[in-house]
Amino acid sequence: MSAEHLTGDETLHLRNPLLPVSKLREHRDKRLTDAEKITEAQKQQARREKALALEAEIKAIHQRTNQEIEELASKYNKKEDIIRSSVYCSSLLKAERKPNSFNVEVQWKIFNLNKDLPIGERYQLKEVQDMVRKEREDRAVRGLTLPPEEDAAMWAHAQKMLDLKRSGVRPNNRSAAKDAYNVGKKVAVEMKRANQRTGIAGLLAMTRGHMQDIYAPTIYETKNARGFCQKSLGHKLEDVGGRLEAYATTGPQGHRLALDVPSMRKECVSIIAEGLQQLAGKGTSMNYNNYDTGIAAKYGIHLVGWPAHVPFTSPSNLSADHLRDLRAALLSKRCIWQVMSTDEFETHEQRLQAMRAEGQTVGVPRKTRSDKNKKRRRNVENDDENNPDVEVRASVQKKKRTSKAMAKNAPRKSGKGGKAKRAHATQLPPALHKSVEVLEDTSDDDADE
Repeated sequence: MSAEHLTGDETLHLRNPLLPVSKLREHRDKRLTDAEKITEAQKQQARREKALALEAEIKAIHQRTNQEIEELASKYNKKEDIIRSSVYCSSLLKAERKPNSFNVEVQWKIFNLNKDLPIGERYQLKEVQDMVRKEREDRAVRGLTLPPEEDAAMWAHAQKMLDLKRSGVRPNNRSAAKDAYNVGKKVAVEMKRANQRTGIAGLLAMTRGHMQDIYAPTIYETKNARGFCQKSLGHKLEDVGGRLEAYATTGPQGHRLALDVPSMRKECVSIIAEGLQQLAGKGTSMNYNNYDTGIAAKYGIHLVGWPAHVPFTSPSNLSADHLRDLRAALLSKRCIWQVMSTDEFETHEQRLQAMRAEGQTVGVPRKTRSDKNKKRRRNVENDDENNPDVEVRASVQKKKRTSKAMAKNAPRKSGKGGKAKRAHATQLPPALHKSVEVLEDTSDDDADE
């Protein structure tokens, strides 16, 4: 489109003619001659043929690999996906699936059917699945759904079982050791495959955490991390694992430390202060007396989950039982710092305003000086300015500080000073000693007298 056919709004420059215009970048003319076109066509044909040949070779490799994987699967009675993931070093980590309605209903059905039956007489999973499918088909034909109360209880039970599976404590040492072994094996495999894919370096050391546990230590290191413990730490990797086991079984046990009052108080103060500074910024200190105004209203955060029977005050003012309950709530994350939502912050402000309107005191006011509204004596430091004795003492102290600084910065005397003097003395000519036979004339002195 030529400039004479423009209406004035096709480009930003034409819509704003007074604005400065940047210079266009000049490009080389890319039009090819006939000979260059023939050469370029030949190059493209060669590249196309190479790409097709490479694709054929890759397909042949995939075919041979798939055939070998099938042979290995049939030979060792393994699934092809497991062998294929090991061959290609793919990750075993997968995103957790959300529970679906069918599995949740099956789990709820199994719970209700087998909770009162002894072992050996309980329903199997296949039987319960068939029962649930038939019930769902009957409800679909009749146009019915589960009652809301039963549906809510079913999903709540599923979530409870899921949380128990994720973080539930193993009932005995054997199951705990088996769980730990499987986790350590998975982590080692993931580290090995990640090293092959990305080249990362890593160390893994897992040991038992108590003398009564039966878990054997798991030690693993990637290829590019071998020798690190020996060269940098001065111990072999196996020795590091043994030291970790000794520390975990006989050293500090974290939350299993002796629950004495000073340690519990210190731990509670530390957890509360760290959580507060993470949300409010470094240097922020806790204010229990004016918590509503100095913390909640000022920073828009609040400490939720504080045990109801524990007084909301500094841990230094709590008893041993209250400290123990507060510490348990803080360690389990039941008592944590949270940012207030808009509604919560507005509700908090309205509550404070209502208390002030009723004449109530919010928080603890600052103490009033006993000599408020009274004329106080003159500061003694100001009177010392015109006192000559004070000036003398100040000058003496200044001289002392100056002499100390000079002595500190002065070069140190060498221990070889005496030897150097004796060496120089041997090199000098002998001194002209006065003879005792020569007596000085003292007549002038007598005449002067």
